[in-house]
Amino acid sequence: MSSVPFKIRYLPGNLARVEGVARLEPDALVLEFRTVDALVGVLRSRPREVRIGLNDVESIDFRRGWFGGRLRIATQRMTALEAIPGARGLEVVLKCRRRDRAAGAELAATLRLHVAEKHLEELRGAAQQADAADEAQGGTRTAS
Repeated sequence: MSSVPFKIRYLPGNLARVEGVARLEPDALVLEFRTVDALVGVLRSRPREVRIGLNDVESIDFRRGWFGGRLRIATQRMTALEAIPGARGLEVVLKCRRRDRAAGAELAATLRLHVAEKHLEELRGAAQQADAADEAQGGTRTAS
């Protein structure tokens, strides 16, 4: 899977923006970014990296627009997004350019698949624990 470049405008009057790259790893969505002043683009912060665990992802949505796309990521915990400038509460919107729309849509679909697989593994584990508990109870009843 390739990475998807993104931007976030986060200060009133669009005085600053976040430029970065989103990529998917086996256990997390990784956002690498830096803050840039929107007027001249000269003032830049050091690159930062935020890892959003797959267990924290509530939903992901990609919407195509005329000039680009928007990748909306919603989480279950506010702390998962607290280090990302421009994140609002439980969600953050990453804007991508027109040429990166296909990669953004692919990232969203792949992330949804990974999150669904993670939830399915958790359900299987819970079902196996319940089966083991039922067998343990059933074994003690027949022995009595």
